Amino acid sequence: MRIFSAMSGTSTDGISYVIFNIDRKFKYEIMKTGHEPYSKEIKRKLLNIAESRIVDKEELAKMHWEIGKLLKEIYERENIDCDFGVFSGHTIYHNGPKKITFQIGDVTLLNFSFKIPMVSDLRYSDIAAGNQGAPLVPYADSIIYGKNKIIINIGGISNITVTGDKPYGFDCGPGNMLLDQAMRLFFRKDIDEDGKLSSEGRVLEDLFEILKRDSFISKKPPKSTGRERYGEKFFERIVEYSKGNNPDKKDIIATLAYFTAYAIYKNIAGFVENWRDMEIICAGGGCKNRGIIEKLEILLNKEIRMSDDMGVPWDARESLAFGIIAYMSLLMEFGFSLEIPIRYPYGKITTASMGKIYNRI
Repeated sequence: MRIFSAMSGTSTDGISYVIFNIDRKFKYEIMKTGHEPYSKEIKRKLLNIAESRIVDKEELAKMHWEIGKLLKEIYERENIDCDFGVFSGHTIYHNGPKKITFQIGDVTLLNFSFKIPMVSDLRYSDIAAGNQGAPLVPYADSIIYGKNKIIINIGGISNITVTGDKPYGFDCGPGNMLLDQAMRLFFRKDIDEDGKLSSEGRVLEDLFEILKRDSFISKKPPKSTGRERYGEKFFERIVEYSKGNNPDKKDIIATLAYFTAYAIYKNIAGFVENWRDMEIICAGGGCKNRGIIEKLEILLNKEIRMSDDMGVPWDARESLAFGIIAYMSLLMEFGFSLEIPIRYPYGKITTASMGKIYNRI
């Protein structure tokens, strides 16, 4: 079966996608991967919606449709017929403990235009099944990478998966989100390209002491978070520090990279048994930030392998994982039994937690 799977993360940089074949034994072959950046206008509007307490309903509706149009354009351009597609949506708000989540991105345009069934609403379904709606991909990660692995994902938020017979995962804290905000404010750039400034600057100990007080980092799993925690309100303390101390802005970037690495390290060391015996693999845009990775390797005292070295491009891992989840959803919809663990240490997986199928053709 051939699957088109796309995702849009909290970094709000665009839509990553993968086209792959998979069989009933979950053996897969990647045919094509890609990334479609959001225009500056769409990115600005999505960030404004996510950060605002009062949202313009018309603007929200437009963005829901614009993302749907972009999905259709990507699929049309690739010109590869697929059996079905999956897009869980771009997250506007997520509060796992309160069981509240909200995604946008209309899949019906792609469904109607190309007569391709679509799977969506994965986070809503996961919450309905009693979980937190994130992370969604632990079992898929076990299929992709094998057992006895720790998969670190550094997107806007950082999270980990522990693979095995009973895979589980949870969010750790900020990923690229704070770094990206700092780069936009201090350097008028969207990202710290390849982690250049993160590597060159020095860690400001007094700023790090302020940041490490964040209670989410030490909170026990299950847990999930998003832009509502590490967005503008959290970033205000970094702005206040900068105004009061006038540090080298490059050092602020290095400190935020260290804080990101520290949050991941604390969660692995604090909540993963026998982690020193496991192979650690990194996926997501943060893998390209050598400042984060170098600091994390020092903290863990372990080498971190890149997802690309395992045959899965760093920007395709989540799309591939969502596609595998959607494939399980389709099999279960049509009555096929799956030999999968139904209970995780931090939640459960059920038919309901695998998404909604749009098949209006």
